[in-house]
Amino acid sequence: IVAIAKRRIAASTTYRGVYKGVEHLRDTNPAITLSIFELNFPISHVDLLQVFKAHLRSIPRPTASEANPEPKVVCVLDSIVSNPGVLLPWKDMVRVCREEGVYSVVDAAHSIGQEMNIDLEEVQPDFWFSVCDISPGFVHA
Repeated sequence: IVAIAKRRIAASTTYRGVYKGVEHLRDTNPAITLSIFELNFPISHVDLLQVFKAHLRSIPRPTASEANPEPKVVCVLDSIVSNPGVLLPWKDMVRVCREEGVYSVVDAAHSIGQEMNIDLEEVQPDFWFSVCDISPGFVHA
């Protein structure tokens, strides 16, 4: 992704560790810019999607060059915001990203075990990652 993307988008609610990773990409590559999508609660899913789409459309698209003939914009979004613990309409946000020609990277760390019937073939995010582990304190014999 780093080789072909010039713009990164993260929400103000993005998990700090993930956000720091996005910042590091920007800080180590001066050609990359970062756009923060301010997400303030409470907000309805309908309003959130409208504001999200407007934000994506407001971002200037990178200019194609010989070195980067098809530049892309990349959006990192949460499935469930860890603080304040809100399920985002991430499936619809992925659809909006696709409509706007933006790569979607879904941080679904909290989705396993919290969301039922996750069908990635249906949603088709460009990238989706989660965590599956069992703490010894939760194992029952």
